[in-house]
Amino acid sequence: MSGKVAAWPRRCRGSGVIHEAIPGTAGRASSRTQQWLVLVGVPCLVAVFLTGCGSDGGGSSGPPVYPVKGVVKLNGQPVVGADIVFNLKDGSGSSFGRTDGSGSYQLTTRRSNDGAVPGDYLVSISKADEAPAIDEATIPQDSPNYNPFVGKGVATRPKPKSGFPAQYGDSKTSGLTARVLEEKTTIDFDLNAK
Repeated sequence: MSGKVAAWPRRCRGSGVIHEAIPGTAGRASSRTQQWLVLVGVPCLVAVFLTGCGSDGGGSSGPPVYPVKGVVKLNGQPVVGADIVFNLKDGSGSSFGRTDGSGSYQLTTRRSNDGAVPGDYLVSISKADEAPAIDEATIPQDSPNYNPFVGKGVATRPKPKSGFPAQYGDSKTSGLTARVLEEKTTIDFDLNAK
């Protein structure tokens, strides 16, 4: 080595111009930088442009969906807050909804209330009531009498119970089926407690 130390780019006083540290390289990208741009930068730009093209902004991929709505009743009364799930018989997809105060539902597949893919479905409907209130025997955690080591493995709150027939909560035991057409479809369920 000749004892010269490579100089980093320096500015001339007041000129704002960066002088080249290595003769012949000012204003040019190194070959390593050019390779990086070609190998990494160009594919990234192509990917960004391709993913942005043809998108309507939210999950439009897949077969078309058609609006599906209906009412769920149990013994002639509307069921409020029930979850309804439509599973395609071939297992390739599902749609879901929840009943409102009048027992009405709309199915969702990709976006809220967009509907379902046409086909034959197995249907399940379930509803969980509110969890019962904590009884007097349960000691709150902030109480000085609370002992976290008592009752290990026992739930501190009772699980919610449902007055809704459990058979309807599984598409294998519900006996409920539906066919969604390539048009707006209304599918009502009038269930009976057994």
